[in-house]
Amino acid sequence: MSRTCTQGPTAYQELFTCADVTGNSAEYTGVAEFVAVTCVNPSQHLVFARHARMDGDLVKHLGGCHCGKVRFEVQAPTKLTVFNCNCSICVMKGIRPFTVPSSNFKLLQGEDNLTCYTYNTKQAQHFFCKTCGVESFYTPRLLPNDKGVLINCLDKGTLETTDITVIDFDGQNWNEAVEKYNTNIKEVSEDSDSKSDK
Repeated sequence: MSRTCTQGPTAYQELFTCADVTGNSAEYTGVAEFVAVTCVNPSQHLVFARHARMDGDLVKHLGGCHCGKVRFEVQAPTKLTVFNCNCSICVMKGIRPFTVPSSNFKLLQGEDNLTCYTYNTKQAQHFFCKTCGVESFYTPRLLPNDKGVLINCLDKGTLETTDITVIDFDGQNWNEAVEKYNTNIKEVSEDSDSKSDK
């Protein structure tokens, strides 16, 4: 069953380990994925956090574009957390990506068949197959050392599609979301630290 976050940041203290994504996002403890949480409580907190997955339940997912010229493999859990972003490009493409460290992503074939699209800040890199036009992965703007993988581009068989967590992200108000992150990540991190000291 798909789940959407409706709780405040304090409900996630046991689930999320906060990390400063403006620093080195390649530093992971074990296998980790960055997760953006937009909570729909009255204060509308936005928290960027690192969700450490220490349970060892990673599997190799295979995927690629529609025509098959671009193929990749990615090490990720069978149960995934995907972003439902309302920014202009995500809405037009209708995508729901999940993120992994670049070390967990391997392009198997088709590098010469990819074209890259950037816009605005030129930081996010969207890779499309030159033949069929499908984007199966990209480099996120805030997480340049990660890969965003489009869940609909995974092959069937390794994904438990009945248990996908969907997290809303307000990409239409990107700058405000990042500003809220800079304020709220410190509050959640300090609150989590104070509880761990008890």
